[in-house]
Amino acid sequence: MEQSTTKKLYYGKWPYKIECRVSGSTNITRMGLPRVKSWCNGRLDVLTSSSGVNKAILLAFVKKIEKFYDKDLQFRAETNRFNIFCKDKTLFDKMINDLREWIHCVTVPANDQEHEFLLENGHKKIICDDIPFKKYQYKMYIKDSMLLDQREKFFNWISKYPDTIRVANTTRKWLQGDRNWIQDPFIYVSDQKMMSMLLLYLGDHTKRINEFIPRSSINT
Repeated sequence: MEQSTTKKLYYGKWPYKIECRVSGSTNITRMGLPRVKSWCNGRLDVLTSSSGVNKAILLAFVKKIEKFYDKDLQFRAETNRFNIFCKDKTLFDKMINDLREWIHCVTVPANDQEHEFLLENGHKKIICDDIPFKKYQYKMYIKDSMLLDQREKFFNWISKYPDTIRVANTTRKWLQGDRNWIQDPFIYVSDQKMMSMLLLYLGDHTKRINEFIPRSSINT
């Protein structure tokens, strides 16, 4: 079982993540537990994604996971990955014990201080060992609905501030019109003063902002 450190809250709420690997588990979120159980037991002919699925293994997983479905959790599945997002440490430990044979990796806060920090600030702030490129305190995401002429004017404006703004390569192409669409265009911003200027310029075109918080400033 691999373990990673939580840098920010998942979906703005969850500090813990469990990633299980079970073929066919994506059907649980697509079709619901009862239908997947019926298919595993031979009472349902069609499953959305059934290629290579071992019915006995999937059924065993379903029987374990169903007792957690009424808890304060969030589930997300894709192909053979079944992710569980959790807030309560006691519940998290219980799931680790019950689902151990299917768990590929878990993500947890580094310590109690970071856990508390995430719960208070994690929907906007990201814990890191060092800020990006040792310079940029913020990451600003831009709405992809921004029109081309607005994008071009914005790019020309931020090009005047190369010391305080760093533009990702794909974002630069999108702003200049070389790409019609990219997922989550963003820029790095060095300080609060420049961030305030950007917010005034972009207005409703701002999607969200993350602030990077060095781990050393929390664990003191």
